[in-house]
Amino acid sequence: MDNNLEIDKMITISTGHISKHTALALEREVKYCLNEIEIPLSIYIKAEFGWFIFIPDNSEFEEGRIPDDLTDCINFAKKHNCKWLCLDCDGLIMSELKTYDWN
Repeated sequence: MDNNLEIDKMITISTGHISKHTALALEREVKYCLNEIEIPLSIYIKAEFGWFIFIPDNSEFEEGRIPDDLTDCINFAKKHNCKWLCLDCDGLIMSELKTYDWN
């Protein structure tokens, strides 16, 4: 096995765990390539279904600049030792996390 091989875990949860406001902020980050101006994370669009978000190490994680709902999702992923968070419209609803109505 190659000692330099890096494999990271990803957890997929529902976009219902973030508010519409946070979803719009994620869209802006991706659409306008704001490069961590509004939300200081690496965010990638998942077609029209959601986002892939890289979870930085604790030392790089600026909780105060990230919306509370997204911080909760990131902390949930970290609790499960994941380096990636996938927010997907068809992802599972986690009972531990708050849900938001986008209507």
